[in-house]
Amino acid sequence: MFKIAQIVSTFPPYMGGMGNVAYQYSMALQKAGNSVSVFTPQIRKFQPHTTESSLFHIHRLRSILSYGNAAFLPQLAWKLSEFDVVHLHYPFFGSTEAILLAKKFFKHLKLITTYHMDVFSDNCMVNVFVKYSNKFILPKIIEASSKVIITSYDYNESGFLGKFIKQKPSKFVEIPLGVDIHKFKLASKSEKLLEKYKLDAFTKIILFVGALDAAHSFKGVPVLLSAFKKLNKYKLLIVGGGDKLSEYKKLAVSLGISESSIIFAGKIDGYDLPGYYNLADVLVLPSTSSGEAFGMVLLEAMSCGTPVIASNLRGVRSIVSDQAN
Repeated sequence: MFKIAQIVSTFPPYMGGMGNVAYQYSMALQKAGNSVSVFTPQIRKFQPHTTESSLFHIHRLRSILSYGNAAFLPQLAWKLSEFDVVHLHYPFFGSTEAILLAKKFFKHLKLITTYHMDVFSDNCMVNVFVKYSNKFILPKIIEASSKVIITSYDYNESGFLGKFIKQKPSKFVEIPLGVDIHKFKLASKSEKLLEKYKLDAFTKIILFVGALDAAHSFKGVPVLLSAFKKLNKYKLLIVGGGDKLSEYKKLAVSLGISESSIIFAGKIDGYDLPGYYNLADVLVLPSTSSGEAFGMVLLEAMSCGTPVIASNLRGVRSIVSDQAN
């Protein structure tokens, strides 16, 4: 048995792929007999995710300074001394340095890093910070890690990690993400959801699932709304919440999309997601940049037997076969 610390910038109930991946890792590792603790910032009001989270420890740490999903947690440095393995979900701006410090002082620590995505922003100051991190922090994280997990070579060989993969190929291992096929499975349309949204079993539904906040602007909701405007006899169901929700609602109105043809479901519990996938005729992931590295919602939808439409982005295209799924 190992004592494992999962370090991640976001965690359920926040809707985001990185946190969901960390949650699934934690569940599986705990069930395999390890002792797992999750360290994540407490930067929002939250409710406990589910009763299952009691299987492992969740430490929501107060941040000295935070911006978006970045948080400064210097206390991490001494909280990691008792662990055998530290699993960093990168990027985690503001707290990566604390992990490097812990690794320096506690020689027994083994660091494993999962590199989730390259970071891009429309904010010039954020881009300056990202460039600084890529130049000075990222190389140190790679050097300190026993292994760096990537979800696909297709995404990373031409991204920020490209030069490091060429220099030290043995340091990297490709482990595609997966879903719980016992949770995400084919089922009949939920009568409860049909009644809730005043739908009938014959309504053609286009589904989008994703966080609707500034950190996930790359999800491409404006592209989806503009495209949907051109369609008839369909219903667009958008699942997700965040600080850009009201902006997207106003955009839908300005585009002339009638209230009767679009549903903003808001944030839902992750355990209700399979019902939404089974309600839909197709899931759309209209992401617009390499901020989207994989697309967990695509796997979740396909596991429920729902076909998908996705942007032709590196990484994403590694799990979507044109005209096949």
